[in-house]
Amino acid sequence: MNQQTIRLALLGHGTVGRSVRQILIEHSDRIREVIRQRTNRSIELELVGVLVKDLGKHKELRDATADAESLFGPEVDLVIELLGGLEPATGLIKQALAQGKDVVTANKQALFRAKGELEALAREHRVSLAYEGAVAGAVPILRSIRSLATGEITRIEGILNGSTNYILTQVAGGMPLEQALTEASQKGLLEADPTSDVEGFDAMYKLGILTYFATGHYPSDEQIERRGITGLSEAAIAQARAEHKKYKLIASADFKRQQYSIKPVAIGADHELYQVEGARNGITLWHEFAGELSFQGPGAGGFETASAVIGDLIDTVCHRLLRRQYD
Repeated sequence: MNQQTIRLALLGHGTVGRSVRQILIEHSDRIREVIRQRTNRSIELELVGVLVKDLGKHKELRDATADAESLFGPEVDLVIELLGGLEPATGLIKQALAQGKDVVTANKQALFRAKGELEALAREHRVSLAYEGAVAGAVPILRSIRSLATGEITRIEGILNGSTNYILTQVAGGMPLEQALTEASQKGLLEADPTSDVEGFDAMYKLGILTYFATGHYPSDEQIERRGITGLSEAAIAQARAEHKKYKLIASADFKRQQYSIKPVAIGADHELYQVEGARNGITLWHEFAGELSFQGPGAGGFETASAVIGDLIDTVCHRLLRRQYD
């Protein structure tokens, strides 16, 4: 049996990128064995380079480069995009797909803002675009939605942002909102500019991706009612506490009514997301045949998100091998 080498380019070496690289190096035997079991093909995975913004901060990486074009040669088969943000990430994803390279990404903002363009480009060039890590970190929610294609998903509700859920968990315990925001920042749960988290943009991107997986369409910004947590008053928080409720930033999609929202909601102990605490994510969906299904787990973190990225990598390599077999 001939052994094939799949050459990978890793774009980004932040928290998730470092974790992905470490797993690729330390667990390569397991990854190759899983692929062999699925495809009956023996392969090698070769990381040809890592794109970083500042070489001076990554002196320990012998394969680091600040030149993106050097990682887009014909020898590269698969690109793992973990830069985040819109640019240059979106342009690099498009370039990879147009060149016939498979892409694995966790870039929720690029996917949502492209509104299906990236998926269409992947179909046009007959390559894979996988992004389980873009929604809910380690929780395999996109895989689960894909497996529920036997019937219609009518509604989804979820806590999709771990940072704000941590903040609101502290608030429910009696901590003032401003103090909880400061503590979350000190723990590294918020970026220097926390707007995306606390104003609901991060959750909006993720809800859009869930909607695409469930319906085949991305909602527009205008369709999504979005309110962050900074507008919560101390009076509203005290009222919820008096009623034995607590606020959660709930992402909701009702596909029958085409109603979408991201907003703080005071929920009681009978709500399916009431016990989702700290920086965890929780998602409940309603399916035509399967009924109500709930998922919960780490929504962020280096190795947590990397687990989803590596899962996508394995699937993508398997699809690539089988696709080439029948081309």
